[in-house]
Amino acid sequence: MRITEVYNKPMTTASDIKILVIEDDFETQFLFSEVLRMENFKVVVASSGVEALDHIKGAGKPDLVIMDLTFPHSTPEEFVQSLNELSPPKELPIIIISGKGDIHEYQERLGAVASFRKPFEIDPVIKQINEIFSH
Repeated sequence: MRITEVYNKPMTTASDIKILVIEDDFETQFLFSEVLRMENFKVVVASSGVEALDHIKGAGKPDLVIMDLTFPHSTPEEFVQSLNELSPPKELPIIIISGKGDIHEYQERLGAVASFRKPFEIDPVIKQINEIFSH
């Protein structure tokens, strides 16, 4: 790669990144929406996997999914399977945020890039998001 190619390459900034948050708890939805917007990310929230898939089908895929493991109308496995039908696996990073079960087992099973147990500190989550988009 020549130097001119590097300089002409568009840089990804936080304001270019759309994050889909799937969470049925409205307080957690609000927390993520406010904090991520303060970090200049575009944020879309959904209360269920079905609602999230409808959004993706209508508005296009996000750059990152942050999801709880408990939401109405589908299981996390069903959601990820449907998501993988719309977007090649591993192309769309997923972060799990949950108080349910063994989140590391779910992380491996669902192919998520990271997982955080509720209650959680927001700073490590933001750091993980920034690391995902730093390359």
